[in-house]
Amino acid sequence: MKISDEGLVLSPSKSIYDSFAFLQKFKAGAEKRLLWENITGFRLVIYYKEYTMSPTDGTGSTTYTVPRHHLSIIDKTKKEEVIFSIHGLEKTPDEILALCNHFLKEYNCS
Repeated sequence: MKISDEGLVLSPSKSIYDSFAFLQKFKAGAEKRLLWENITGFRLVIYYKEYTMSPTDGTGSTTYTVPRHHLSIIDKTKKEEVIFSIHGLEKTPDEILALCNHFLKEYNCS
């Protein structure tokens, strides 16, 4: 995700697509541009995914829950779209949401 004066540019993660390029099963999608004038807000969506791990030594399975964070955008038509899955980043999901809202306020006021 790139933030500029005009808006957001969303590029799909290329690493997973590059890894499987030889299989020709996955293709990286095209960049998507979202103009600030069409964005009315951001929302952080959190859901929990349950995983079960079953060791091969016969000790029994363990279930654990992992939070998944998605950054959603709301446009002028009130349509909401997930634009970014937040994981493995340097900033926390709340920090990313705060930055997006800060940039939205700055760019929409100019």
